[in-house]
This record gives sequence, structure tokens and C-alpha cells, in this order.
Amino acid sequence: MIIPMDIDEDGRIDILVQKDGQQTFSMGLIYNNMFYDSFFIKAIMVSQNQQDDQKFGSITTGATFRYIVTTLEDEKYIRVASQMPQSSYNSLELPYVYMGIGRSNNYLEQFNVAYSINNRLDQVKVFSPIIPNSQLLILANAESKNSWNLELFINPDKILVLIVLSISSVLLVSGIVIIIMHA
Repeated sequence: MIIPMDIDEDGRIDILVQKDGQQTFSMGLIYNNMFYDSFFIKAIMVSQNQQDDQKFGSITTGATFRYIVTTLEDEKYIRVASQMPQSSYNSLELPYVYMGIGRSNNYLEQFNVAYSINNRLDQVKVFSPIIPNSQLLILANAESKNSWNLELFINPDKILVLIVLSISSVLLVSGIVIIIMHA
């Protein structure tokens, strides 16, 4: 059995191989170490019971993501991806979506999330701008698309004070070493 997954969360899909013999069971990993300078977006949409509820619900099947990206040649492209288009027949699909951006020097201008809830097709929410190489978590409430939230999986705003203190201390120590070595 072959399972595609990203082991080290770097945007490159690795392959997990399961070998099942008569009395032995073994697993192997084919690590993707190919160098590339392209960007990606990793997105997952989960349900949320209430707007202020911090608990994650189940993964939504069939959510569609669409984004507009500008290339280095200043051309705009529209890319579309779908989260788990099917879950029948024991398909081994990733619960999240990897979307390739390519080489870009800009933010994603528009990131549209669409999902059909209770046969209503008007459930489209636009988020803008999105940083390339982001891991996105979309919390969707079944009542209204206006209550949908987009969160970065790793949000640097929460530890901004720690980042500023650590960078300041490294600069201070480096400055002291330079002054001592210069004198």
C-alpha cells in the first residue's frame, strides 16, 4: 500500500510504503529531497459547531479552494483545488489540500473557499491576502459563511514579544562580542 504524505511539512510530498507479507509487516519511507524554489499552500476546512467554539469538528468533504497568483512575469493565473472529493471505496486521500503556487514574488491576492451546506450553493467566502508557504485552517460554521474564520496553523502574532526579545538578545550579545574583539 502506498500512502502519499508530507513527513517534514516542507511542501514536498513523501511516500510511505506499507509491505504486508504472510507473517511480517514492515513500513518504509521514500523521502522526497528534490530541491525546488516553488511555493505552496496547505489548506484544510473543518466544521465548527458555534462561532466562538474553539473545538475543531470533522473534516469537510468537497470543500473547494480557488486562488489568484501572480507569477514572476507579472501574469495572473487562477488555480483550483478540492478537499477530499470522495471518501468512498477506501480511497486514501489526504484530509488536507496541497496547492502549488509556483514561483511568485507576491501574496495570493484572493483566496476563495466554497462549500455547499444543506444544498445551498452560495457559501463562498473570500480571504485576502495570503502568504505563500502557509498552512491554513478554515473553521466553517454551517449557519452562515460570514462566521467562517481563516487561521494560520502557525501564527507568529501570538509569540511576537518572544521573537522581539530573542532577536534583541542575539543582537546585544553579537554587539558585545564585536566591541570586545575590536578593542
